[in-house]
Order: sequence, then structure tokens, then C-alpha cells
Amino acid sequence: MGDENCPFCREYEKVFKSFQKTIEILQAKVELFQLKVESLQREVVELKSRLSKNSRNSSKPPSSDGLNKSKPQSLKENNGCKPGGQDGHKGKALEMKKDPDKVVVHSTECCEECGGSLKGAPVVGVERRQVFDLPPVSLEVIEHQAEQKECPACGCMNTATFPDGVNAPVQYGWAVRSIAIYLQQYQFLPYERASELMQDLFGVSICTGTLAKIMIDCAERIEPAVEKIKGIVQSSPVVHFDESGNCQATCRLNIYAAI
Repeated sequence: MGDENCPFCREYEKVFKSFQKTIEILQAKVELFQLKVESLQREVVELKSRLSKNSRNSSKPPSSDGLNKSKPQSLKENNGCKPGGQDGHKGKALEMKKDPDKVVVHSTECCEECGGSLKGAPVVGVERRQVFDLPPVSLEVIEHQAEQKECPACGCMNTATFPDGVNAPVQYGWAVRSIAIYLQQYQFLPYERASELMQDLFGVSICTGTLAKIMIDCAERIEPAVEKIKGIVQSSPVVHFDESGNCQATCRLNIYAAI
């Protein structure tokens, strides 16, 4: 390039080659950055695709939707009626009982008009109001005593037989055990909360360890029923499973089979 004997030409050629090498390096870096950008773009597209997938547009189960579950659409056709009770519909509410369990009489002793005494005045009518409520619930302790008798003929000491299920000197009865199983296995309360509820509502101070033993005893009692159900399911040509909780009835049947 130019005259080899010219110092300016030689210097120009040296600078030109340096710039050319720099340009080649920059071109290589640009190509590398372009490849990285394309890779990141593909990754972004894939991640966005994953985020947009749910149980309605993919094979993902409904439980994977988390808090982003879409509002279920009703399959009921619009018939033009407003929500709620329709005109002419007879509502269902509490109705007075003819024979209440308890009657509390409230007497009036003073006339609200003149202030005169009403003591001894005849009752000419009553206005009735009824309150439906639960009676106080308290723990009932039943003691079973097995009589012991000595045979007058041979001197053998005989002891009466305790009822079935009365196996320990102190234990909880079937009602307490049934409620504990219901709370833990059907309402899915944790052991600690189930223990607190039993204490708050019924005054039953039952520890989590005792609750666990009750569950184990229940599981042992219902094992034959569970095995029978398994056999029926395995031999069935069609088995319906979903995540809607419809199998709870079967679970409840299993739990109470031994109670």
C-alpha cells in the first residue's frame, strides 16, 4: 500500500492494520453478543409460556394453579331471573316449636302507663319468643364397676366382665373419640388445633399424643374396610379421580366404619 520507501506510507499501513484487527475483534464480539441475545430471548419466551400455562390450557393439574386460579364459569344457562329468592318463593326460616324444651316466664310488676302495681293481676295473655341454642356441654364421667364374688362352693374369686371397649382404668369414650377423628380426618384440623377445639367447646383436655393414638386405633379398625374398597376399585373398569374433593364421602365412610 503506497511507496514502501516512504515513511508516511509505512506508518499509515501500520495504523490501518491495527484498526483492521480491532474491527475484526469488535465484529467477533458483536456476533457473540447477538448469539447471547437470541438465547436469552428464547429463554424469555419459554418462561413466559410456562407462566401462562394453567390447568385450563395445558395438562397441569388444578392444584398447580395456586392463587392464580381463574374464576370457574357456571354451566347454568341464563334464564333471565335475578340471583336469590324469586317472587312468590316461600323462604325457609326458624319456626316456633309447639312444645319447647324449656319455658321461662317473664312477669311484669308495674303498669307502664300509670305506674300502678300489677301484683296479683290476672294474666290475660302472653307474647311468645323462642331462642334456639345449644345447651351447656360438659364432660360426663361414667365409672364401670365389675363386681367380684367368691364362689361359696370352691372358693374361686370371680370378676364380672367389662363392656366391650372399656379396656383401660381411665380412657376416653366413643363420643369423644368420634369427634376427635371427625375433626382431624374429615375437617383436616392439625393435631394442636383439634386439641384446642376439644378443650374450648367440650372441656376435654386431650393432648396431641392421645389424638395420634386415637387415629392409629381408628386406622387399624377400618383396615378391613379399606382393603375391601381397594379391591373393588382395582377390579372396576372405570375409576373416577379428580381434585374436587368428591372422594371425601368415601373417606368419611372409611373413618366411621369402625365407630
